[in-house]
Amino acid sequence: MSDLLVKSFHIKDSSDEQAFNEFLAGKIVRHWSANYTPVPSSDGGTWNVFVAYEIRQHNTQPTGRDTQRHGQESRGRKGAISKPVSTHSVAPRQEKSAPEEYKPDVAEKDFPLFEAVRKWRNSRAREERVKPFAFFNNKQLEQIVTSKPADTEALRSIVSDMSANLWEKYQNELLAFIETARTAGDGVHASVEASVA
Repeated sequence: MSDLLVKSFHIKDSSDEQAFNEFLAGKIVRHWSANYTPVPSSDGGTWNVFVAYEIRQHNTQPTGRDTQRHGQESRGRKGAISKPVSTHSVAPRQEKSAPEEYKPDVAEKDFPLFEAVRKWRNSRAREERVKPFAFFNNKQLEQIVTSKPADTEALRSIVSDMSANLWEKYQNELLAFIETARTAGDGVHASVEASVA
């Protein structure tokens, strides 16, 4: 496989366009991009075209379709140049498997608290314009729900990565969630949900 080369073109008129087409002959285009720059107080403008290409190996003869695709471009609105297409085969794209749904490692009775604290975290993260994991990650969330820390020291030991400013602002609110879970027992889901809203 030959090295990837790059070249840019400024196409203003048909002679520039012809030179561009002649350049593409014998090349394998791997990537290209184009943008149009209008010229103020004029009907025209310039197409700025960037091409990443390889030189076609001598032992490979292009088919008529290759020559047609590399040597000609179709015209669209206002003389726009459509993207040349390389006809070399590309390995089929593998289908991405659907991501597995995250299942927290908490007791069933603690799941309502897990969901409530997760929603609280995500809501506060949106308000602060940070990612939810800036507060704590899902494994730390599982630890919070499982151990239900009763004081700030115990909570801080679990969410040790939380920045100092987020900790100062939200530690009491988070402890209130946990305390609600301790006192409400089975009714935790309803009472904590009300606190999130």
